[in-house]
Parts: sequence; C-alpha cells; structure tokens
Amino acid sequence: MDIKVPELQGMMGKATISAIYVNEGDAVVRDQTLFDVDFDKVVLEVVAASAGVVHSFSAKQGDLAISEQVVMQLREKVAGEQTISEQ
Repeated sequence: MDIKVPELQGMMGKATISAIYVNEGDAVVRDQTLFDVDFDKVVLEVVAASAGVVHSFSAKQGDLAISEQVVMQLREKVAGEQTISEQ
C-alpha cells in the first residue's frame, strides 16, 4: 500500500517532511501517525490507513516532498513474522 503526502494547495504543492515516527520493518496499526509534513505554516499528520509493516521509506526528515508523492509503502504482516518493533 502506498502512503502519500496529502494533496497540497498553494506554494506549488511543496511541503517539508518535518518528523518521521517509524522505521523500515516496524509494525504499525491503523490510524497510527507515520510522519508529519509542514506546509504553509500548518503541520499535517500522515497516518496509516490500515495495519501493516513499513516496507520502504523513500524520504528523510527535512526532505521536500510534493503533493501526492509516495514516500512510504506498507505491506501486510506475514503470519508468525516478528517485526523490528516487536523484538
């Protein structure tokens, strides 16, 4: 599942990734905050739409991101899998 920067209006649709709360391999639950983006003096929280495991994250804190950019992917947890956050 792709996790995207929210749709941004104004300032040519650019925002800064201001905080990241998870790492690759972490298990997450639905509605858990994954990262924040700062946009035009507003902080937007990006949350998980479903439970899963962070499969990849293609940005770091301080990076510029554009509207609708995919910055993270979640995958389903495999039965019996032990994730980094559970070790």
